[in-house]
Amino acid sequence: MAGLTVIGAALAGVMTPHGELLASELRARDADGDGLCDTQEEVLQTAVFAADTDKDGFIDTEEVARKTSAYSDQETPLPAGMDVGMVARGEGGSVHALVAVYVRGGDMHNKELGFGLVLGDSVIEVPAESLLANATISIVPASDPADALALVDIPFSPELVRSFGSLCFYTTLSTQGQGTVAAAAAIQLVSVNGIVHWVMPAQGGVPGMGNRGTTGAGSVYAPIPVDGGSGGLPSEWIPGEVCYQTTQVVGMQGGIVIQEVISAECISGWDSYCKPNCATSVGSTYTTFDPGSLVGG
Repeated sequence: MAGLTVIGAALAGVMTPHGELLASELRARDADGDGLCDTQEEVLQTAVFAADTDKDGFIDTEEVARKTSAYSDQETPLPAGMDVGMVARGEGGSVHALVAVYVRGGDMHNKELGFGLVLGDSVIEVPAESLLANATISIVPASDPADALALVDIPFSPELVRSFGSLCFYTTLSTQGQGTVAAAAAIQLVSVNGIVHWVMPAQGGVPGMGNRGTTGAGSVYAPIPVDGGSGGLPSEWIPGEVCYQTTQVVGMQGGIVIQEVISAECISGWDSYCKPNCATSVGSTYTTFDPGSLVGG
């Protein structure tokens, strides 16, 4: 995968000679200092005022990067040389794709990020330079002080999602010169009534989920209004709930996965909104992408 050695270069631009992050680059509205801004935590349903929601010794940012649950202290990261995770939110008129990078040992200077979009059955690589021109980078402490965590916040226009209706945005992480992808992650975005949603993988321990996140393939359709709050949401959408779907795989081709919705319901306990016709999606199909198909290639 084509990529760009962005992490070391970008960090060099925001660090002082003593290795401290410049104040001008610190992330805003991050009450608990875990690197996830408050708006992102509200989408994730993680604690705004506690850096480690499940109190398992790994801050929420590291659990995002290492793809473990931030809601259950029974699920902690396994040893790995490096990993990458992605989450999404809407803010400031843009959709934000947040890429969380973990590197054991802390040396990010030879690490490359690659990016791409999946539209229908097409996988399209995107030049990293075009995405990173307006991106910001920050660093937060890992559970082991010798390791490193970097956050790459990439804003883009919501019209990209609205124009296609549905797309998958993926990232890859590799070591420069090795030619193979060590880790990959993806986010699925859809437009519903012009409102961008992040199709968030369901996890047990999230408010309202109960055991849903541990039984079968499930997703939460989390609205991420680009102006924050309920701005722009239809008045008939139900507050305090979110649309939850379970799916089954009905087709695969490479990393492209066709899912059929087998159940859908509004569930309560969320600081979010649910479209009243959530259940009408049962029987429909849509395309997702397995980022694991990129690893090793």
